[in-house]
Amino acid sequence: MHDNQFKYSDERFADLQMLRYRLNGFESLSLSQKLYIFCLAKATLMGRDITFDQQGKYNLRIRKTLEALYLYYKVREEAESDEFQKIVVYLKRVWFSSGIYHHYGCEKMKPDFSEEYFYQLIDGMDEKLLPLKRGETKEDLLDEIQRYHLDRYDQMAVLQAQKQGVNIGYARKGEQSLPRMPTTLSLPIDFRNLKVTGMFHEDRGNHLHGGIDIATGGKNLPVYATENQGKVISACYGKATGNMIKIAYDKDDGTQLQCIYMHLSQINVKEGQVVLAGQQIGISGNTGRSTGPHLHFETKIKDASGKIEAFNPIHYLAAIEGRTSNDTPLLRNGQDLLAEERSKYSPVAHPISQEDKAQNLLANITQSNDPTKWLGYLMSQNSETGMDNNKDAFSELISTLFSAALVMAAKIKANEMQAVVNREVRLTENDEEKTECQLVKREREKVDASKLHVLASTIFETECPENKQTVGLKQA
Repeated sequence: MHDNQFKYSDERFADLQMLRYRLNGFESLSLSQKLYIFCLAKATLMGRDITFDQQGKYNLRIRKTLEALYLYYKVREEAESDEFQKIVVYLKRVWFSSGIYHHYGCEKMKPDFSEEYFYQLIDGMDEKLLPLKRGETKEDLLDEIQRYHLDRYDQMAVLQAQKQGVNIGYARKGEQSLPRMPTTLSLPIDFRNLKVTGMFHEDRGNHLHGGIDIATGGKNLPVYATENQGKVISACYGKATGNMIKIAYDKDDGTQLQCIYMHLSQINVKEGQVVLAGQQIGISGNTGRSTGPHLHFETKIKDASGKIEAFNPIHYLAAIEGRTSNDTPLLRNGQDLLAEERSKYSPVAHPISQEDKAQNLLANITQSNDPTKWLGYLMSQNSETGMDNNKDAFSELISTLFSAALVMAAKIKANEMQAVVNREVRLTENDEEKTECQLVKREREKVDASKLHVLASTIFETECPENKQTVGLKQA
């Protein structure tokens, strides 16, 4: 093999370019010499594990978990999905950096795959394939990773950035890495295939039911915080409530919204912890005074004087769905309990915030929900080509976004006007289609099938030359 035929460039991923090197003379070595090199390579791998362990207490555990995921799913259909490929890229970065921190920047590398997807893959694996300690379960492993690595410090960074008015991760050498933007609102549990078995203020004999019961079909499902900046004010076990979580959301008018989750099989948060909308806080269950797996969900309002009053969670859940354009039904006896209330909180009746308008506009302009592409567009609108390494990344980014926001303001107005026009056109088209369908239906109702058959036969016989004579004889 000549030098000009050897490919020195190998795989490229993230911000890394892998290179290959030639080992001249390897082919001429004896079998024992090659075996010696093989043993040295194996020893190097053991030394690599030592390096991983020295650079972070949980590096080995995270790497082995990711490797187990990769080996299990790479031969399955899931390996073709874009989300799984993000896990593969993250694993390669962990391999290259000997841990979860960047090899030269030292910042913690942010996974691009979602937390929910990661947990879903873990849940689909046999526990024997995971790097579990003696007596440890799959749930214990997930809890440890969640508390210490895949989200704890990222959430702290996101909260700090939000105080400065932006949703951002880190930026370095002109390359931006954005975390997934947290949603404004989230349902406490995925409503799909679930049903309500207990209503608010339902008479329970010695008391009125304080919330709603959502049956989970015999399964234990993840439960989520519903808004940003929620504070866990209680996470404990009660004889009646079972495992219970209470989260408080302070409002601008001085009131406080409280959301209570009861009968959980698992609690993933601690008292005093700040949570974000869509963050998993536990798993539904059947603990305490309960007759089957379900989520008991309550909502309360605490006014400025400290008085606490419960209200029907259906109104709150309908508001969440209406303002997020979600129409997943919450069924009871085949009826969607949210249908009537949901429309009251739709974006048409209640205009979305300027932040949501800006995000929607960026998604339309870039034809993508990727925040990195949004940022690239904003930077291009502000004639920016990259970050100045001598300036604070957060400060420069905020300045850039503020300048670009001036350009976006006019586009938001134009976008709103166009949306109104499009809506009117759609309504007109729908009315025309509806009228046409009604006319067709009425015409079909007038048709007599037997008469139509006779008419069709007569026309056929009249039009066909070979049948004209026969028709004439019949008429005669």
